Amino acid sequence: MILDGPAGVGKTTVGRLRAARAANGASIEGDALAGFIVTRQPGAVPHGPGCENGATIAANYVRAGYDLVAFEYCFEERGHVERFFDAYTAPVFLFTPGRRSRRPGRDRRAPRSAFTRPRARRRSCRRDEVSLPTATWHPQRMPIDRRRSYTGRMGRTYRADAIVLRSMRFGEADRILHLYTAERGRVNAIAKGVRKTTSRFGGRLEPLTRAALMLHEGRGELHTVSGADIVSAHAAVRERPYTLSVALIGAEAVLKLHPEPDPQPRVFDGLVRFLELLDGPVPDSGSPAADSLAVGFQLKLLLLAGYLPHLVSCAACGTDGPLVGYSPTAGGAVCEPCSGGPEWFRLRPGSLETIETLIERPLRPGRLDPAAADDAVRVVEATYAHHGGFRMRTLHA
Repeated sequence: MILDGPAGVGKTTVGRLRAARAANGASIEGDALAGFIVTRQPGAVPHGPGCENGATIAANYVRAGYDLVAFEYCFEERGHVERFFDAYTAPVFLFTPGRRSRRPGRDRRAPRSAFTRPRARRRSCRRDEVSLPTATWHPQRMPIDRRRSYTGRMGRTYRADAIVLRSMRFGEADRILHLYTAERGRVNAIAKGVRKTTSRFGGRLEPLTRAALMLHEGRGELHTVSGADIVSAHAAVRERPYTLSVALIGAEAVLKLHPEPDPQPRVFDGLVRFLELLDGPVPDSGSPAADSLAVGFQLKLLLLAGYLPHLVSCAACGTDGPLVGYSPTAGGAVCEPCSGGPEWFRLRPGSLETIETLIERPLRPGRLDPAAADDAVRVVEATYAHHGGFRMRTLHA
């Protein structure tokens, strides 16, 4: 990395910061080359030998295995840069710190570089301070990377296969999106200007939509949506009130059970399958909370999250006797002698078999016995409250 610019713009500071942040970095200060060159003017560094010496030192660091070598220097003539590249042939990155000099008597702006964006109201520099057009000399040796800055903090843009779980208004035209991605799990993002009529996103970021997104990860918690292409719109789910209510139950369950950016491919695949089934014909059972798809999907999410109740034997004493109730404190179904307690409740006949069937079989639409469906929903809610510490609003909407 070459740090070019006049004195006082922060070349040495930037070089030291970049070298310190690198895993194995070194910084070469141009002022330190004065001790290696014999000249009649004390403290003065001849630019010709100084460039060649800096290039030789940088090449030695690279051969020694250093990942980043920062060389700060002030190239005043085109010939100096050419002499540097004659002695150093590896790829380089040119950076010019763009701020005012803080040294007394040197209140001038740094020269423009081929890799810095022009700023508004920028005062022109003197002729001897203008940076050299290095991009036309060795373009193959200078890869452009505009994301890098002298602060050492670099943003990152990445692609993600995401499903929009929730969308909230923010400001005058923005939206906050809660996403679940195949690559990173839960991600919170902001879509700027999405509510404007001229927005290029349009309806691509509606809730329950699966989209291929371009996200930029900055310094904050919210990633920025920079591009979106619809994979599955699931418009049929949103058009029917019953399937929309069932889908929102599943979306909230994913939000509550997986709040961290931890990739869970099985959760993402299950969510995709859940929404695909809701796109097709779904029998109306009267209550979306008691729907077989809603209850089955939530039980499978509890299984993947590690909160699945123990239903084979008594969770309190371990006996195989008849199980008559459910206790979230014990962690599952309990027998008659172990029944009781503030959170315990009795299960009706056939409810445990229905719950086990929903866990073991693949997701598919269907009708459940009303009594067994109510008990299954109650088991799911009790597990949420005791182990997860939350309550599902969509189950009572």
